[in-house]
Amino acid sequence: MNKEKWFIKSNQISSCEIIQLDKINMIEQARQILKDNGYLVDNLWHTDDIMVIASDLGIDLTTEGVEIIRDMIHKSHDATIGINNEVIQCAIESFKSKDND
Repeated sequence: MNKEKWFIKSNQISSCEIIQLDKINMIEQARQILKDNGYLVDNLWHTDDIMVIASDLGIDLTTEGVEIIRDMIHKSHDATIGINNEVIQCAIESFKSKDND
């Protein structure tokens, strides 16, 4: 994108949106670097995904809870299954049952 188009676009969106676009661009660059080096990166999960899935289950999580669940999934998921919606749901439910004990 040339500078003129960027200037026009940047005047049409807020500074928060520019920062968000910059983050997205950095993430895409990181994904491409990993992909170029042989990593499978087409299915990345974000902590926001954990929050949304928990919300769909009627469970409120703190940021700390989401990070604990993320780490649980990372350390204990079955590599033959991978990480998917069901795996995240199970981790959330496991975390909440331990939290309630």
